[in-house]
Amino acid sequence: MMKQVVMNRTQKQKDGEVFLMHAVNELQADTVESLLRSYSIPVLKKRKGNGGYLNILTGMNIYGVDLYVPAQLHKEAIALVRTRKPQEGEADDEFEQEQDLFRQKRLNRVWIIIGIFYLPALVWIIIKAFE
Repeated sequence: MMKQVVMNRTQKQKDGEVFLMHAVNELQADTVESLLRSYSIPVLKKRKGNGGYLNILTGMNIYGVDLYVPAQLHKEAIALVRTRKPQEGEADDEFEQEQDLFRQKRLNRVWIIIGIFYLPALVWIIIKAFE
């Protein structure tokens, strides 16, 4: 029988990382991680459910990503995430191009996986139909 240890929120905060935010996709998680790391704030990404496997196989994660930071840097991380605004010279076009490139890569991976798993089954069905 497994023993469950229950820790209250203050114990978790003193010992290590604290929940910062939930990113809806890998792109948002990578963007926030990059921002925080540029200010020397380490970030831990935890994927829910089978999200880690889905990210490896298809390049996307339908469950999202939880981001955690060290407890002593939590307030600074919240301030950075909430107040980050594009500076002059930062183009939205560049962000949109990166987003389009990410979507295209993800779509290519999905088609490759479909080809690997479904194409052999389709060939088998066609062969059996003409026997």
